[in-house]
Amino acid sequence: MHVAGIARDHPESYHSFMWNHLFKHIDIDPKNVHILDGNASDLQAECDQFEKLIADAGGIRLFIGGLSTLTVSLISNTTVTSKAMVCSLYP
Repeated sequence: MHVAGIARDHPESYHSFMWNHLFKHIDIDPKNVHILDGNASDLQAECDQFEKLIADAGGIRLFIGGLSTLTVSLISNTTVTSKAMVCSLYP
């Protein structure tokens, strides 16, 4: 989950977390990493574009469902239905 309104370079942002705890430790071209922009002017359009990138790439073949110092949950060679969406955690 990405929280809207936190700058991507903020140390507690999802973007910073993923770069510091995963992506900087593996051999991946940054152009192949797509993280939602929680500061986009149109959050729904950002979600829709994210879904299009997934569809254009042929779907999700490896899903990292959890990442911590104790465990990594991976789902591979399966069909994952993706749905990026904007939702409010406060009424």
